[in-house]
Amino acid sequence: MAVELIERMAADLGIIAYHEESETEFARRVSYSAMSNWAKTIALDKAVGSGEENLIGVSRRHMYERSRAVLDMLCAVIPGLKEWYKVEEGEEHPAQLIRTRLLNHGDLVNVGFDTNLALSERYAETLTNHAETAYGVILDEGIQYNGIATVRLREINWASVAPQKAVDWMTGFVKDAWWSSSISNSSRWQYYNPRSKVKNHYSAWQDAVPDMVNGIVMARTVVNVTGYEYYLLKPAERLIHRLDPFLKERGEYLRLMYALRACCENPVEARLTRYSDHYVLGLSARLPVQEKNLLESYCWPLKHVTDNLNWLMNEYIWDYLNPLVNALGIRIMEEING
Repeated sequence: MAVELIERMAADLGIIAYHEESETEFARRVSYSAMSNWAKTIALDKAVGSGEENLIGVSRRHMYERSRAVLDMLCAVIPGLKEWYKVEEGEEHPAQLIRTRLLNHGDLVNVGFDTNLALSERYAETLTNHAETAYGVILDEGIQYNGIATVRLREINWASVAPQKAVDWMTGFVKDAWWSSSISNSSRWQYYNPRSKVKNHYSAWQDAVPDMVNGIVMARTVVNVTGYEYYLLKPAERLIHRLDPFLKERGEYLRLMYALRACCENPVEARLTRYSDHYVLGLSARLPVQEKNLLESYCWPLKHVTDNLNWLMNEYIWDYLNPLVNALGIRIMEEING
């Protein structure tokens, strides 16, 4: 029954099993995409007796409760899913996680003073010369689910634009930033050392001030249990710039870290494993929100639904993501497996 259910869902979603992929691994990918399909379907629900003909969308609670019921059913009948979707108490439930990713992707939109969720209007955006993203689509001819996203393969006469490199972004940011000569107590500050040989960003923070890179040093200070404020310093000129909260929320402080490491010819590395019919990207550090949202949209988490470092994807998706990852200054270490 479980195998037949997965095969039926996969056929509807346009998902094909990878060569040598186990039944459990295939079931995880299919169920993950199916949950995004269900969430979009639930967004079209109409409350019985609501009395409001023009009411659009559903409440977040309604979507969560219906999505959770579907996921519970899938985990009950398909072996190997329960552990993959299991989260600790207090963590975001997978149904909420997928809902958030659909919102970030744009397939779900906020309506009704941002109190309800609705399915996006139908439109398409080009990814590459061979693929486009179809928004507002649940199931349709020629649609292939990639992660939570619906993609249509077709030949498109389109000239891509190279994404801005993190180093160039940092150069412009430093030039345009407002700098202050008022430096507060820095006794509890930590400093980012872009010359550190550690694999991730977190371990590169230290108490001692490192050598400047292009005349600047990056610093942070604790503001609460889990949060920091980030600064750029010009030590030679005794100037400081505090990173705007919005840029912090967008993870642009991470873009600065990638840029600083690239300037030191000490880039963060990622491993790309090429299989005969798909790729696996293994990251060693977090990405800015823009790039993170793209992975969460077009790829499948590998080890667990909350895994944000290891992603499975089809080749044409990597063709789209590759320039964006390279623009961060990440060094891709490739290996071939099959």
